[in-house]
Amino acid sequence: MRNRWLTAFRCKSMGVTGALVLLSAVLYAQNVIKVKPVSGNARPAIAEALRQAQQQKGSRVQLDAGTYTIDSTLYVPSGVQLAGAGIDKTIISLATPLRGALVASHNTSDVTVTGLTLDFAKGINEGCLVFANVQNGRVESVKTINGFNYSIWIGRFNSDKGVSNNCEVSNCIASGQRNWTGDSKAQIIAGDGSTNTIIRNCVSEHFNANGDLFGADDAPGTSFIRCTADGTGGGNCGIWLEGNGKNKLVDVKIDSCTVKDLFEGIGVSESSEANITNTTFTNCRSRGLWFRSYHPSVADKCKFDHCGSASQSYYTAVHFESSNNVVSNSKFNDNANGDFSIFTGGRYKIVGTKIRNNAITKGIRFVFENGIDSTEISGNKFIGCLPPNLSNVKRVRMYKNVQMN
Repeated sequence: MRNRWLTAFRCKSMGVTGALVLLSAVLYAQNVIKVKPVSGNARPAIAEALRQAQQQKGSRVQLDAGTYTIDSTLYVPSGVQLAGAGIDKTIISLATPLRGALVASHNTSDVTVTGLTLDFAKGINEGCLVFANVQNGRVESVKTINGFNYSIWIGRFNSDKGVSNNCEVSNCIASGQRNWTGDSKAQIIAGDGSTNTIIRNCVSEHFNANGDLFGADDAPGTSFIRCTADGTGGGNCGIWLEGNGKNKLVDVKIDSCTVKDLFEGIGVSESSEANITNTTFTNCRSRGLWFRSYHPSVADKCKFDHCGSASQSYYTAVHFESSNNVVSNSKFNDNANGDFSIFTGGRYKIVGTKIRNNAITKGIRFVFENGIDSTEISGNKFIGCLPPNLSNVKRVRMYKNVQMN
């Protein structure tokens, strides 16, 4: 296929004549359309490249290193990859305030956004990147800064009838979000209408609005793998899970993640069900892991260091406020007020708790004991602490535990 060069031209966008922009585009045999940075509004040039790419299946729009200032949302069509030269090398930012996402894809399939930094400092609604009703979408090596309500969203909007399915967010960084409504939003979130979303090797940090760093809301099949929720510069909860309706199960996998320097590490709420493995909780000032869902969850081979509240006596490294949850093969170290608290004054009666094969250093607290039922405490090592006093607790089975100095 012969190369085709597009020379300088004058564009129109939103009815306003744009500045003279230079779209130096080379269409190679592998369908790569290159765009160079320009002064003024770069959206017409990028939008034209995306339009051309849409006409040729499997095309990539390649943005050279530099800063691209735009005045409205860039929409990535089906079958197209929008790629930059890498994080902090290719930067897209706003020239004027915008209600809407910086980069978005709606009702599409086989879409990729990669190698970019998205700066939403002048945005006043939505966030840096939105995939709504996208099938097989990929967000790879993207950094978002100065988001609003959320930074990266996978899901659907109210007007969408479908769902976003089989999407992946990997090797991304979300930092410095400026606003958070608290309405099931986070810096990086698999939201309502997301199914089978993988969030892998991502960092969420420095949440200026003090909200949740990662989230899954009504998003069955979500996985968080090797992610870091760092609340050092701001953040409320590392990973918050929830879903609407007692009979609607939202299953989530969390593996080899780190949650640190937060108010709460991981919250398992409402209709969510979590399988948490090999995850480290450090300096979570209220609770490391909070179980409060209708459905049972499991935490296995985790580590809890310096978690729990100094002011709330029943907030510990692991706080049970719902039934049939299991914590096993985990290590606990120097957690304020104890390693476990079983709290029966909360939303649900506590039935079927299992605490198995853990290294416990600060003990187990029973709070408001009436209503605890069918609790198993087995195979644990109580290191430098005493096993719980069961004189006023009914139907708690303890066996094969070891007390060590």
